[in-house]
Amino acid sequence: MPSGSQVTLENPGEDYEQGGFAVLKSNGAKYNASVPDKLYIANFDVVGWPFLESPQNASTQSVKATECAMWMCIQAYNVSTRSNRQSQTVVQTISSLNASLQTFSSFNATKTYEDYHNYTFPKLSAEMNAMPDTNFTVAYWGAETYRTTLDIFNGTGTMDFTSVIQSDPVDAIWRASSNLDPWIKRLALSMTNALRNGSAAPSRSLYDGTGYQLGVSIRWQWITLPAALVLLSILFLVVVMVQTARSPVAAWKGSPLAMLFFDVEREMRWNVTGQMDKYMGIENAVGNVRVRLEGQPGDIRTFKAA
Repeated sequence: MPSGSQVTLENPGEDYEQGGFAVLKSNGAKYNASVPDKLYIANFDVVGWPFLESPQNASTQSVKATECAMWMCIQAYNVSTRSNRQSQTVVQTISSLNASLQTFSSFNATKTYEDYHNYTFPKLSAEMNAMPDTNFTVAYWGAETYRTTLDIFNGTGTMDFTSVIQSDPVDAIWRASSNLDPWIKRLALSMTNALRNGSAAPSRSLYDGTGYQLGVSIRWQWITLPAALVLLSILFLVVVMVQTARSPVAAWKGSPLAMLFFDVEREMRWNVTGQMDKYMGIENAVGNVRVRLEGQPGDIRTFKAA
């Protein structure tokens, strides 16, 4: 282990619950935390057999080791929303930072307590569109809090289907140990989103360039059809009301007694003779006959077969 980590994995055999996986805090080798070029908040080594591999089938050839690290950085995003779908891409990332341990040796009255406990990133490039004279800093105690929190990635697991694992974080790492890149990227993204939505966000929106205000675009052609139907129905109602008022025909259809004063022609009466006391007799005799209403002398109206 180039980072200096020492791991003891028991030889696989017939016995159960043998140590077969370890996550150990370290200073890193590829990601060397002793070099203050980045603000590291987590360095740990992962080594062991595949997740829950049977001790009887385990082979030293299947042991894998991975070095993991996380550090604070600055990223510029290009975020856009189209058709209610948001997408973002990372424009540029700055990770370089003098993360050497700060002391109070040069303390004087012109500086505050916080000045000696801030890690300050270098001036950003113009492509990142930062506000003029803006300093991006990380508090010393804030970084230490993250380091302490991420110490949860430290522990061991046993090779057995009834395995005992020291913590859920170690269990999560072991489950993803076949390919840890997607796992740690998701972890970093979750922490990044928490930082972006935290209390450090500015209280107002500032743009150095072009800012786009969120708005609503109405497609009026989709509204014209229902609006036109409502308007036409109102116009049709008005026309019916006016034509009814001007019509010379009296509204006799509104009275249920009007039909009692109409007559039917003689031939239709003959057709229903003897049918009145039969079930469906009248309907079967003249139910399908089409008629028209004609006026007769003496202001009498008669239904005649059409």
